[in-house]
Amino acid sequence: MQDDPDTTRLNPTGPRPSQGQPARPPHRPDAGMPSASQPSASHTGGPWFQADETGVPPSLGNAKPQQPVSARPAHERRPTTREQAPRPSAPVASAHQAEPTPGERPDARHSPEPPRRSRRRRRGPQKSNTGIIVGGVVAGIMVMVLVVGLIVIATNSVPGTAPVAARTPEQVVEKFFDALQEHDAEAAIALQAGEVPASELLTDEVLRRSQEIAPISDVSVKQTGAASVHVTYRLGDEEAQADFPVVQNQDGDWQLAHVTTTVQVTRPTNVPVLINDVELTADSVEAFPGAYLMTTSLTRIEYDAEPFLVQGPDSFPVLEPQPRLSAEGITAFRENVEEALAACMERRELEPEGCPQLVTAGSEQQADPATIRWTLVGDPVEQLDPVLSDQDQTVAEADLTVTVALSVKVKNGETEGMAGEQYDFETTARGSVVNDPIKVRFE
Repeated sequence: MQDDPDTTRLNPTGPRPSQGQPARPPHRPDAGMPSASQPSASHTGGPWFQADETGVPPSLGNAKPQQPVSARPAHERRPTTREQAPRPSAPVASAHQAEPTPGERPDARHSPEPPRRSRRRRRGPQKSNTGIIVGGVVAGIMVMVLVVGLIVIATNSVPGTAPVAARTPEQVVEKFFDALQEHDAEAAIALQAGEVPASELLTDEVLRRSQEIAPISDVSVKQTGAASVHVTYRLGDEEAQADFPVVQNQDGDWQLAHVTTTVQVTRPTNVPVLINDVELTADSVEAFPGAYLMTTSLTRIEYDAEPFLVQGPDSFPVLEPQPRLSAEGITAFRENVEEALAACMERRELEPEGCPQLVTAGSEQQADPATIRWTLVGDPVEQLDPVLSDQDQTVAEADLTVTVALSVKVKNGETEGMAGEQYDFETTARGSVVNDPIKVRFE
């Protein structure tokens, strides 16, 4: 039987329907893929194939992608020995309480006269102890409320140790930088007048990592006013400077108004953010002056390798880390694309699901699946440049052109013969890089 060239041509599949970031947190005033390309098919012509009118093969859908008031009388209250300065946005002036005159009891000028002793009365009938019992119960309740209040305060702040004596404003800043260089977070916190906000970055290990990234050196301090000290120093190779507000307590010692600053971080939805190896659980965090590096804890996804610097309490960094594929991620994705293409070439279908090659037989044609043979022409992965998807930053994607040759036996009525043709398909490879191996699909 003689083959009729017009009766066994295959048609590339017509087009298929194609399927298919976080707000920057406000600055704290007082502290601070491409979509799936439509595959197209072109062929060099042959005796058994012809393209349809559009010549465009289909594309697949996109991947989804009160504290209790003290019961002690006013005249028995002790004078305070330390004031806790509020955290100001501007330098805080020194604060003293008025000293009592010699021989005068503290707070006596404002205390009511104590009750006088009454004359002894004749002993009468013995009174009930009910008042004593009730008073004891009330006192016990007040103690419990006080303990609960202290626990609540402790969970929202970092308690400092006893204040460190610093007789001059310059000295307290020098002590602070000594603590940073020695990775002593507790000593640094103790230099602040008042409570320090709780933060996962205020630890010795984070300070040690900061010194490894960019050590502090060449510290020079100079008092610039009654309540401020200017400091210049080096963070690694970078010059840094900052102004530190100071306050003086009742004992005449100087303390820092605050020892940390607030770092604002816009965290990606699906990618973790670690700063100096500590994962963030919120979009704002307190940090000491120093150098900090953001990482992901993922081997195939990374952030910018450059550290960010906190120079002082008035730095207020605002960060928007952008994840990207690491070198390991790019290599792994390319390898998995090659494996996926090889698997597609083994398919015995004209329209294999999840593969770039899509061809349909004509209405009068019947293709023998057992005779279907796909062959990859060239290396489409060699110049592959994958990036992370905007919809899901754990998914890598890349556009590529896949050239394949098809051989299949086709029957058209009483006529049959082997058809051979070559096609170019535009497609997009996608796969989650947090999976191992990466499951690549062509869409």
